[in-house]
Amino acid sequence: TGLTLIASGSFPAAATLDITSIPQTYGAIILYWAGVSCDTATRSFLIQHTTNATVNRGVGILNTAVQNFNTQANMFDSQNQTAAETTSGVMIIHGYQAGPQKIYQIQAGNSGGGTHAVLGAAQQAAAIETLNLLWNGSGSFDAGTYALYGVN
Repeated sequence: TGLTLIASGSFPAAATLDITSIPQTYGAIILYWAGVSCDTATRSFLIQHTTNATVNRGVGILNTAVQNFNTQANMFDSQNQTAAETTSGVMIIHGYQAGPQKIYQIQAGNSGGGTHAVLGAAQQAAAIETLNLLWNGSGSFDAGTYALYGVN
């Protein structure tokens, strides 16, 4: 048992960050992000995967209100935040390898006070090999760090 660092760094001054070539050898993967912000106001930080991004299913709690991710492409959506706000969180994906269902859970928060708890499943047979971190519109990352770990 233990954690193996797969990828880490600072977010680039770009609209997206793709974490590619995720090894399929771990029991689970953990994505951690901290202090992520956008240079444009009213943007939402999103997490998607490229295996089949249109069949994610999930339900979450956003500041005590239920948020349904059914039929959305996003595994996570921070909701709109100002350019000065940051988001931080952790996502655990179980069964991300080839198989019928990828179960995930997320806990996150915004510096402006927003809180999130998401439980979901990405329903497809193909493995998750890439995670896409991006904004829901124009704008680029201007701060933040990330780390992806494999759980042995």
